Amino acid sequence: MKKCFYTILSVLSIALMFASCNNGVEDYELTFNETPAAVAASGEYNGLWTRILAATGDTIRDVQGKIVFGVDTVSIELDSAETATNYLASIHFVCEELGLDVQVDATNIAYSNDGFVFFNNNASNGLKRVFAGRIYDDGSIYFAFPWTQKISGRIRKFEYSFNGARAVSE
Repeated sequence: MKKCFYTILSVLSIALMFASCNNGVEDYELTFNETPAAVAASGEYNGLWTRILAATGDTIRDVQGKIVFGVDTVSIELDSAETATNYLASIHFVCEELGLDVQVDATNIAYSNDGFVFFNNNASNGLKRVFAGRIYDDGSIYFAFPWTQKISGRIRKFEYSFNGARAVSE
């Protein structure tokens, strides 16, 4: 009985081992766009900055401004013979009427299904807060972040957002 049990267990194990191997599955190679995302997204985006008072949802200001994406490169030594270059976005937020004139270096940017995503999760950046945004394939951009400010002696929480589009280069 013991011998029969071990024989059945062995045959079942071997059958399952071969059943789990599937030669029909092909290995797919991931391919990426050869242009780094920071280079492809670089340029000036003009649009509307909106500041909303978070407590009431009231729009305080809708004013024109821009976001300018540049390219930062960082070389990393992989080993003694090889180096790699990382491309990061530098972002300049500009809106004179809201007092925004902030440069943020070393922002991560990557391709997404419908354009690019950009983010900086280091709150010690030039904007002094964590942020994320999206640039769509059609050149439109959306970006938002909360900001608690002291105005006229009162602390207020605002929601800032930017909706715009890539400036047409001549």
